Amino acid sequence: MIEVDGVSVAFGDSTVLRDVSLSVEAGSFLALVGPNGAGKTTLLRAVNGLVAPTTGSITIDGAAVASLSARELARRVATVPQETHLGFDFDARSIVEMGRTPHRSRLGGSSEGDRDAVERALERTETAALADRPVGDLSGGERQRVLLARALAQETPTLLLDEPTASLDINHQLATLSLVRHLADEGQTAVAAIHDLNLAARFCDRMALLADGELLAVGAPDAVLTSERLADAYGVPTAVTENPVTGTPTVTALEREHAVPAPGLEADDD
Repeated sequence: MIEVDGVSVAFGDSTVLRDVSLSVEAGSFLALVGPNGAGKTTLLRAVNGLVAPTTGSITIDGAAVASLSARELARRVATVPQETHLGFDFDARSIVEMGRTPHRSRLGGSSEGDRDAVERALERTETAALADRPVGDLSGGERQRVLLARALAQETPTLLLDEPTASLDINHQLATLSLVRHLADEGQTAVAAIHDLNLAARFCDRMALLADGELLAVGAPDAVLTSERLADAYGVPTAVTENPVTGTPTVTALEREHAVPAPGLEADDD
């Protein structure tokens, strides 16, 4: 379980998160949704210990994130970042093997368990065929899947993903979110920042809607995705309907109505 209690994050004079509180149950899949600049990435970075809250606290399975060493935290939380650029040109298998680092002793090499975990991660993310290729030769979408494989090889109870489908084609978008859905069903806790509201509603148990650093709503997708809340968050009118195939909410953004000139400000006829 993840508990976020009254968390605010500020960088200088800019407050990015304001008094955010939510809980994520073990074995659930929570989507963080909201417009750009809402604070989704900052919240993920606070949960994985990369950003210290200005106020409030975060606990994972009862342990305060601030009290955990980097190694202890890496055994509890694996992260798939949004940025896929890597500053080194190892082959993909070597990148995935890095996920085993928190489980190895300083002087120990790879164990049979490490190798098995790496192979499982490559297979589940459909990246086994990429294993021997330099990551610099891979597309952005392929690198994204390799980073997901690295996180799976880490074998943590909690998985954080920042825009995991941003670089993927529709086939791999569905495959990735379906895989995370299966991981949650198997007991792993997943939290993902997702821009596509329809995909989030299709695969996640719960959603947390953020805007301007504040949590507007948290709950089941059909409870969170209302036209009124989405208008408040995104500043555009929307229509929310039920997808006839999946039975999940579908959000359609609508064009703004043409503005009506105020009296006395009509355009000249000439």
